[in-house]
Amino acid sequence: MTGEISLAVFKKNRETLIIWRPGGERWSLPGGKARLGEGPREALFRELGEQFTDLRIHGSPVVLLHFESIIGKSQAITIFLTDVSDIVVPNPQEIADARWIDPLTAKHYQLSDEENEALNMLQELRGGVFLFLFWLIVVRGGSQESDKKRMGMKRG
Repeated sequence: MTGEISLAVFKKNRETLIIWRPGGERWSLPGGKARLGEGPREALFRELGEQFTDLRIHGSPVVLLHFESIIGKSQAITIFLTDVSDIVVPNPQEIADARWIDPLTAKHYQLSDEENEALNMLQELRGGVFLFLFWLIVVRGGSQESDKKRMGMKRG
């Protein structure tokens, strides 16, 4: 395994956030590579802390998808789902552009296959069943306050 990647699917009013990194070649979901000794959740919070100057997460991010990619190089990829407030302020040193998009239009942004798979899963989970499962997982997660403190996030 050459590395682990943690990505976030932010959900707001049936839209998700995609970012363009300075000097980047394509749009992507927020997140990035884990450092040595970091788990997926720790990597996610560190990356989001670097990428955004203001980000208000509601509840604790839950794992939407976890798999091993062997395209190019072997990597473990964890994609988290979380709900955020209307206030999302990208750090211009880390993010050149950010857009809220309908996941159904994601194919127009040339995301990776893994990111598209996560957005397809999100579409399949839409509606009341998704909201119930999201609530159930977030309530049972229990680590949201310590996660926010570690990242320095504001309570939403």
